Amino acid sequence: MKKFLFLLFSSFLILSACGNSPQQKAKNLENELDEEYEERGEDFDYSYYYDHIEDLLDQIKDSYASLDDADEQLDERYIDTEDQDSIDWNKNMASDYVTDAANGIDNGIDFFESEMEYEDIPKGFEEFDDKLFEQIHVYQNTLNKYGEGLKPNETTNATKEDVKNEFDKFKEFNPDLEDLKAKAYEN
Repeated sequence: MKKFLFLLFSSFLILSACGNSPQQKAKNLENELDEEYEERGEDFDYSYYYDHIEDLLDQIKDSYASLDDADEQLDERYIDTEDQDSIDWNKNMASDYVTDAANGIDNGIDFFESEMEYEDIPKGFEEFDDKLFEQIHVYQNTLNKYGEGLKPNETTNATKEDVKNEFDKFKEFNPDLEDLKAKAYEN
């Protein structure tokens, strides 16, 4: 009988220890958090999404700076205006500054999409995401057309003013970005 009680008591201790293992505690905590997030409708990481959007918008700001580089390249003080090859070379360089910046946005979009491939867009930000990426593509196309038009013997209907107008439209997203940032870093 003592052996039976000893075995029963030992098995009870072993079973109770299994239920309190660190892995089991972590699993229970994870399940509790999942339930809490589902109740509040927050089953994703706002900060992850926000950080990647912010990186992409920083790249767009940097691309806008390419207009200054192009202007400097086209400044007549630095060009031998009597040498057509010099003029053409400077126009090509100015064009490259702008078109490289526009192509860099493509790389930023590709990186964003690869990072977000397995992540959901935060609830309530689906429309924001759609409109933002639509504006990014419009801005990028305008920037690229303007850059192409800087090449010698090339003309496009995109002007520097068009690029500026498309860039300024990103300000419309500031309230949503602030809301997203607040949710991302509310802790």
